[in-house]
Amino acid sequence: MKLLRILALFAIFCFLPFAGFAQQQNKFYFNNFSGRAQLSRTSGSTWLTLAQGEIVEVKPGDIIALEGGRGELRFPNGSTVKIKNGAIVTLDRYGIGMRVGYAWADIRKSGEIFKISFPFGSCHVLGTSFDVDIDKYGKTKVRTMSGIVAVRAADSKISKQLVLQAGMSTYLAGKSSLPEKPDRFQHVTELAKLDSEWDTRHISYTQPVISGRYLPGEEQSSEGGFLPLIKSDSGSSAMDSTKARMEMQRERVGTGMDSLRQKLARQREMSGQRMEAEKTRAAETMAREKDSYDRMIQAGKPDKDPVIAASKSQEDVLKRVASSKHFGESKFTEKSVKNLADKEREYETGRAQLRRLENRIRGLESEIRAMIAQNNSAPAFQRKIIEAQKEVKDLQMQRRILDQRLRSMQRKKLLH
Repeated sequence: MKLLRILALFAIFCFLPFAGFAQQQNKFYFNNFSGRAQLSRTSGSTWLTLAQGEIVEVKPGDIIALEGGRGELRFPNGSTVKIKNGAIVTLDRYGIGMRVGYAWADIRKSGEIFKISFPFGSCHVLGTSFDVDIDKYGKTKVRTMSGIVAVRAADSKISKQLVLQAGMSTYLAGKSSLPEKPDRFQHVTELAKLDSEWDTRHISYTQPVISGRYLPGEEQSSEGGFLPLIKSDSGSSAMDSTKARMEMQRERVGTGMDSLRQKLARQREMSGQRMEAEKTRAAETMAREKDSYDRMIQAGKPDKDPVIAASKSQEDVLKRVASSKHFGESKFTEKSVKNLADKEREYETGRAQLRRLENRIRGLESEIRAMIAQNNSAPAFQRKIIEAQKEVKDLQMQRRILDQRLRSMQRKKLLH
């Protein structure tokens, strides 16, 4: 009996990590790259505004609406759908419904069919890269970059579909109209344009997932899920109290951010004032020392102080001033002044390197745009474009690392 109990406990502890991993794998996320986005979990009755760079967990049935920005939906299996142009999207378990806007889908192969529904029809894929562009009248253009996409009209009386391979596109102008033949386009060139457009340099910043966030009209359970809206006997909902609580929370966050910004501004102002005061004191002291030394030379009485008598250079005078306790700067020594000078030279060298990287990146981007404009579909020419784009990405990574290093050095200079 004891052996069975031990085996049962062992099985439970072995299963728990896998259960947590499976639960994590079944989550959907939305990353608001830029601009303003809104999220609704109540079929559009209430909306939550998402900040730029904010990542939130979403669930099937949620509605996402963009206002001039762009974002990305990530599915549990790693498939992604990038949206822009004021897209309004409803999330399904394995697919989306679109009313308007643009979507570029990169779908990983799996046993399930990914579906994008739009006013005049739908697309069905197993694993491919394609995009969908819907105007305000519902007219839709579908392009396939790789793989195969099956396009169907919404009100087709028969199960007719148009199969699009890589480099094929079609246009739906009504719910019952499906073209007989697809159009052709340069899919390699267009894919290179999309990769360049959605490069990481367009992402301003990314924050960690905000846990525990919920919409007005929703109460969060202890398990982390969402409970339905509770109505009282009189018919009034709990939305008002929850909404008021959310507004108070937003006001507190806004007030705290304002006070933090004011505090940082005061600290920067005080740091600048201290630096200016130290520079002024150093200049005045150097002038006094030089004047005293000149008078001693004219009187024929050289100073016995080796620091002053050795040289009249500004560097030696500043070293003596920095190490002088008389001027209230006892924490500085000659060694620390030398270290500061070395750091200043390192900072200027880094800035020069950053300028060279930026010039190289701009030059490569101009070359890439010129090559894309030539509309040459030769494989060797397309490989040249891809290699140039890879070099740009590597240089951009070097630029980000160097920029972070220079910012860190600048912050340390302000603190000192």
